[in-house]
Amino acid sequence: MWVPRVLSIAGSAARGGAGIQADLKTFQEMGVFGLSSVTGIVAYHPYTNQNVFPIELSAIEAQVYTALRDVGVDAIKTGMLYTKENISHVAKWIEEADTTNVVVDPVMVGKMDTPLLKDDAINTLKTKLITLATIITPNMPEAALLLKSNQQLNSS
Repeated sequence: MWVPRVLSIAGSAARGGAGIQADLKTFQEMGVFGLSSVTGIVAYHPYTNQNVFPIELSAIEAQVYTALRDVGVDAIKTGMLYTKENISHVAKWIEEADTTNVVVDPVMVGKMDTPLLKDDAINTLKTKLITLATIITPNMPEAALLLKSNQQLNSS
């Protein structure tokens, strides 16, 4: 029996209700084999007040290539990518992958108002990643930010 394989390239949410954890739970419920590449860890550190702990790009790349080469994928879903460098590389990996099924969740701000995308990365998200998407799934605040940044680009 064929089971679709989906790679989620996203952040890990310590609470389990978002990010890779939520993606894998959803994939399981839908009968999809889930693979993952963690781009960062989102958790509040009580002493440093830091909320986002980025994963080194080479580690993200190793996870992506392991999934693509060792298992293969039928679709790719992105989530928190955090930096323009990550977005650029993910776009390149998607172009190299043998799939046209791409879901882009333009994760920008967490539920606790934690910035999950650096300000200088919005344009890269729009020009390099969203253009590859079959579908994008912004929430209302993300959609507003994407439209606002588009208006600013058009008025320049």
